[in-house]
Amino acid sequence: MRDTYYKIFSIKSLALYLITLILVSVVFHDHFAGWHWVLWGVGSTAFFFLGSWQFIERSGNMSPKRFLLFVFVFALVIRVLYVWLMCYYYTFKTGIPLEYGASDSLGYHHKALQLGKIIENGQLRDFINAVLAQHIAFSDLGYVVTLGCIYGLFGPNILIPHLFHSLLSAYICVLVYRLADRLFDNRTARIAAVMSAFMPLFIYYCGLHLKEIDFAFFLILCIERIDFVMRERKNIMWNIFLILFSLLMVFAYRASTGICVFVSFFVYVFVNQKITKTERIVGVSVAIVSLVLFIISGIGWEIIRTFSIAFTQVDYNFQYVPGAFVLPLPKMTSDGNENLKLINGMVFVKNVIGFFAMYSFIIAYREKKLREMSLLALVPITYLAIVASIRFFSIERFYFPALPCLTLLAAYSISHFEKKDQKWFSAYLAVLLVAIMFWSYYNIITS
Repeated sequence: MRDTYYKIFSIKSLALYLITLILVSVVFHDHFAGWHWVLWGVGSTAFFFLGSWQFIERSGNMSPKRFLLFVFVFALVIRVLYVWLMCYYYTFKTGIPLEYGASDSLGYHHKALQLGKIIENGQLRDFINAVLAQHIAFSDLGYVVTLGCIYGLFGPNILIPHLFHSLLSAYICVLVYRLADRLFDNRTARIAAVMSAFMPLFIYYCGLHLKEIDFAFFLILCIERIDFVMRERKNIMWNIFLILFSLLMVFAYRASTGICVFVSFFVYVFVNQKITKTERIVGVSVAIVSLVLFIISGIGWEIIRTFSIAFTQVDYNFQYVPGAFVLPLPKMTSDGNENLKLINGMVFVKNVIGFFAMYSFIIAYREKKLREMSLLALVPITYLAIVASIRFFSIERFYFPALPCLTLLAAYSISHFEKKDQKWFSAYLAVLLVAIMFWSYYNIITS
C-alpha cells in the first residue's frame, strides 16, 4: 500500500468516526454520552489516524536502525507523559490515581502489598508451596508477583508500575517490527511499528493498574522468539529460555492463552514448509517436554481446571465468533461506566484495525504466505474465538492481549493493499456505521 493509500484509509476512518458521533448525538440525543467523552474520542482517533500517517511519511528515508530507535523513544516519551498526566486526571475525577471503578486495580494492589509483606517476613517458601499445592490459583498470579516485586524494589508507589507498563508497551513496537521484518518485509515492519507506537489502547493501558500491557508484551515476545529460533537458529539455548519464561508468564496471566500458544505452535511446525523434518521433530519434542513439565507443576492444575470449566460450566455464544477480530464496538451512549465511554474512540481504532487484520488472510493467500504466518495468525484466532464465544464478548480488556498480533497482521494488509481492494474497505466502513448505531440502540433499550 502506497503512502497515498494510507492517507486515504486514515482520512476515511476519521471521517466515519466523526459522522458516527454526529448521528448518535442526533438519533439518540437524550442518551448521548456527552461532549466530555467526545473530546477523548476525537483526540485518540485523530492522534492515531493523522499522527501515524504523518509519521510514516516523514520517516521513510531513515535507516532501519535509526528508525527503530526513533519509534521506540517516541513511543516511550508519549506513554510516560500520558501516565504522568493521567495520575492527575484520575485523582481529580475519582480521588485516587486510578481509573473509574478501580475494583480490579485495587484488588491487584492489595494482593501485591500482601506478597511484599510475605517476602519481607521471609515466608516466600510457604507462599511457593501454597501455589504448588494448588491452594492459590496460578492463573492471574503473574501480575501480582510482578507488582509485588516492583513494590519490593521501589515501594508501594502506584506511578512506578505504570512507568514499567510504558517501557513494555514501547518495546512492543520493537518486537512487532522485528517479527514483521523477518516474516514479511521492511515496509510492513515500519508500518507495524508506527501503528503500535500510535495505538491509543497501547497508551491507555499504561495508565491503568491492570495486567493487560504485561500480558500482551509476554505473548508477542513468545511468538517473536519462537519465530526467531525457527528461522535464524541462533543463540538457541538463550532464546528457548526466553520462550519458556514468556510462556510461563502467559500461563500466569491467563492459563487458556498458554494453551492457545501450544496448540498454535503444533499446527505451525506441521504446516510451515520451510521447517525441515529434523527441526520439526526437535521443535515438537521441546514443546511436548515443556508442556509435560508445566502439567506436573502448579500450572497443571490450572490447565485441567481450564478444560474442565470449558466443557462443563461455560455457556457459549458462537454467533459472535465471526466478529472476534473487530469486537467490541465503541460505547457512545450515556449508560455504562465511564471507562468504556473514555475509550470509545480507541475502540473504534481497533474496529478499523480489525478489518485489515482479517483482510490480511486474503492477501496472504494471494501471496502464498498463509503457511509462514500461521503461528502469528493462529494465536489470536484461537484466543479471540474463546473470548468472543463466552460472556466476556463485549469487554474490551479481554480482547486486548491479542492486539499486537492484530496490529502486525493489519500492517501487512495495509502495506500490500491494492486499488481493487479499496471497495471492500469502504463497504466495511458502511457496515461498521450500521453496527455501531444498532449497538447504541441495544445499549439504550437494555440499560
